[in-house]
Amino acid sequence: MTRFNCYRTHLLTALAIAVSLSSSHLGLLLADGILTLSDYQTVVGQVSDAPTPATDDPILAWQGAGFSDPFVFPIDHVKKLEFQDANEINQQQATFAVELYQGDLLTCDLLSIDANRLVLKEPDLGTLQIPLDAVHRLYRVADNPTLVFAHLAGLQDWSGNHWNNEGWFEEGIALGSDRPDAVLMGDLGVPNRAIIELELSWKGAPNFHVSLGCDPTQSPEVSSGWAITSIGRTLAVFRERQHSADLDILTTLEDDSSIRLIAFLDQDADTIAVYHSDGSLAGQLAAEPKDDDEAEPSDDLPRVRIANGTGISVTNREGTTYLRRLRVAKWIGDAGPQSDTDDAVVSVVTIDGKVVTGRTAELTSDGEGLVMAADQQQETIAMKQIAGINFPRPADIESADDAIQQKDIATLLLGDGGRLLGRVQKVTPTHIQIRHAATGHVGKLPRRRVRLIHWREHRWQTIEDDLSVLQQGDHRTLGRMTTAVEDAAGGDDGERGSGLPSLAWQPRGSQTAASFTPSVSGVIRKPSASATTAQANSATADRSGRSQIDDVRKRLAELRENKSPDPPVANTKKSSDQTTKDAPPSGPAKDAFAHHVYLVSGDHFSCDVLGVAKDGLQIRSAESGVSTLPDGQIKAVQFDLKTKIPNLEQAKRKRLLTLPRSQHDAPPTHLLIAANGDMMRCQMVSIDEKAVTVTARMQELAVPRNRVTQIIWLHPEDLSAAKENKDSQTRSDSPDDLNPETRFDDHIQAVFRNGNDRLTFVPAALDDQTLYGRHGVFGDCQVDLHQLDRLILGRAIGQASGPAAYGSWAMKLAKEPVVAAAMRGEMTVPPHPLNGQKAPEINLPLVEGGRFRLSEYRGEIVLVDFWASWCAPCIQTMPMVDEVAAQYESEQVRLMTINISDADAQIRSSLRRMNIQPEVAMDIDGVAAERYQADAIPQLVVIDRQGDVAGVFVGGGDFMIARLKALLDSMTAPESNVD
Repeated sequence: MTRFNCYRTHLLTALAIAVSLSSSHLGLLLADGILTLSDYQTVVGQVSDAPTPATDDPILAWQGAGFSDPFVFPIDHVKKLEFQDANEINQQQATFAVELYQGDLLTCDLLSIDANRLVLKEPDLGTLQIPLDAVHRLYRVADNPTLVFAHLAGLQDWSGNHWNNEGWFEEGIALGSDRPDAVLMGDLGVPNRAIIELELSWKGAPNFHVSLGCDPTQSPEVSSGWAITSIGRTLAVFRERQHSADLDILTTLEDDSSIRLIAFLDQDADTIAVYHSDGSLAGQLAAEPKDDDEAEPSDDLPRVRIANGTGISVTNREGTTYLRRLRVAKWIGDAGPQSDTDDAVVSVVTIDGKVVTGRTAELTSDGEGLVMAADQQQETIAMKQIAGINFPRPADIESADDAIQQKDIATLLLGDGGRLLGRVQKVTPTHIQIRHAATGHVGKLPRRRVRLIHWREHRWQTIEDDLSVLQQGDHRTLGRMTTAVEDAAGGDDGERGSGLPSLAWQPRGSQTAASFTPSVSGVIRKPSASATTAQANSATADRSGRSQIDDVRKRLAELRENKSPDPPVANTKKSSDQTTKDAPPSGPAKDAFAHHVYLVSGDHFSCDVLGVAKDGLQIRSAESGVSTLPDGQIKAVQFDLKTKIPNLEQAKRKRLLTLPRSQHDAPPTHLLIAANGDMMRCQMVSIDEKAVTVTARMQELAVPRNRVTQIIWLHPEDLSAAKENKDSQTRSDSPDDLNPETRFDDHIQAVFRNGNDRLTFVPAALDDQTLYGRHGVFGDCQVDLHQLDRLILGRAIGQASGPAAYGSWAMKLAKEPVVAAAMRGEMTVPPHPLNGQKAPEINLPLVEGGRFRLSEYRGEIVLVDFWASWCAPCIQTMPMVDEVAAQYESEQVRLMTINISDADAQIRSSLRRMNIQPEVAMDIDGVAAERYQADAIPQLVVIDRQGDVAGVFVGGGDFMIARLKALLDSMTAPESNVD
């Protein structure tokens, strides 16, 4: 059965995946295709209704993903249209397929044949009258047991679970590769006895390898049985067996040429014969003697499969190789090759393998038979017995390569594997109108029946210096960003409102600009003039299209690598409604500002800090003039631009950012960082040119300004929300909708060339080289496009943004253990996870001075008692624990009590009330309590002489004391008191 209608399911599956990806990455617009322009720009989107063209030249309206309006391109600027939703396969069961010498391949019904023409009926194009000298062959696709594979329908026939065919591409009617060692492999159902017709071409020197009857589940290196391979400029047929190999020279190859061969492969008999297209024998390999299986294996020879295979693979070893034709049929009977000569001989191959030749062929009046005439003799063959008809090749016939090089000739690849060459006259969302190249017939094909339209390369005009590049996923276009203009009926002033729809993009070659949608996702880079551009603009008028394309590719590569130097700085312009701030008279360079501010939202930019205003910080910047930043929106200020974000050890950083319980009512609001690395938690009062005035430990201090390199805002208001188990509201200049997918809709992010500045805002207008908008923190803003590296649009902002600078520098509350309920034995405490583990290190200050380091007491038994003055069970149990420790003092049992977050005075008062004098360490930041998982207090941890946790007691009372004594008795027994 033919493969024309056999992959609808796979195509629809691939379509579903493609649509899902395009929908998730490129906004709300459902994109069903990819437009490739002649200079290799690509735009994802879909066909739209085109306006009436001003000239007779056909145009294409393309609705790009992320745009509100379609782009309009002259069709002669288009190289390729790919439709991922091509699923309307010709379901009408046609009887035959016709293949033209120009490359067309169509399923159809045969209406008549005479000496001059072939009349066919194509389901959508209607009746086609094809000159007989343009027809290569006609073969049966319905109920034809001999036909296996009859077309190249793109890469979809060559994909599977075992090979992905990377490095190969579709170009017109061919599959090609310019990647070294790229392998095209597919399971094409090659039968044991097969007729394989293939045509290859190459650029430069030939360097390819074709495997026939290979195993498609294995790599080509171990699956080759029969092969046609180039060795230098010699073409050979090659057979590799388990322990031997054989070859025969076929012909000599030329550079930049092509070859068409017909191979008769008999895998059962282990033979292959290869013929030229004129029917002459090129070479053959006979079967090897049967004692091959008895040969001893050699480690020097590859292990090659002997079993018959059903696959075909093509390897481009170097240079560029194209597979232009491939046809696989069952070899039935003794039918030999049919020649492609200019001798006017028509040959008919029947289903049973019989070959009948004649000078003419005509259909009988009832259409049930074909009359073959030769040398005054006639023979009638029943049509239902005909497998194929081969027609003679005229000497002056135009080849497929010649046809597609004609101006405006396009190749249409259909969803059912067919091909059609012609001039595309119109492309709409529903149909494609084409003038058939071979017949001149004008007809329409359903748009969803077409998978790909490929035009030859067109010459392109010179490259402008001032073009930017818009990148959306893997797709890029060169063009210009402009202010969007509303249709005359759409508004009073002709301009769109604020947000991304206020801006538009006009790709190079498009007759129109299209405004962005709020949900667009992309990046715009602004390159500088380069040597590549200068060369392009100085090119002569007769410059080749290929060299023009190379210039564009270099431009896109330059933009990807971001190697463009900074261009001259342009003046900025004050917004017309900017009445609350003083904008700078011109656009100063970023190095004109001495400081850098970081916002909670992730934005950061150069500025001058002027001082502390009410509830905020007053600054001056190129983007906002003089403005006030609310404290709640600021994360940090750098006074020394060479400074870096502090990189502290985890333990030190944790202590620094943990708020003790004693400071809950008056938490620090800022963290000052000095040039020597010293840090101080404080509350900032004011800033001027000489000093930063702060309050720390109930004292007001003036720190010299030149000693402070950074100030970090700690935002204690978030701690209150966390304490009340409420979600802290994120301060951001994004919309109220904080959904990660949509939070940056309608926003644009300016990333500056200095590498330090990044600003996110809602755009409003574009005037010359200044972009105006409104920032969520300081209101009206403007950015000088000359100072930008790139503009990030909409949802791409979230994808490009990493963690905000200083984002992890946030205060957290010290852990507050709950009061244990277990005061008597009736409470069952589960085994503690620290039992039997190495005791975590403790390094804390003592109330009476000095430090307690647990590691210094190795060899002793240490009782670590976590407590707090506000914990009644702690106050009740501590004297009992102190008394037990004293009883075991001679056994080197040491008690260390650890207070959780009480002040010195409160600790001393509690000890006096309990009338005990144990050593007390202060866990001000709750680090030790967290390490020992002291979620409830009192908690007593017993650490043995080896430094391991021997027991953990949560709660207090007589029962706990009895258990503690029992444990200590066992640990201090003579047999246990051994190091």
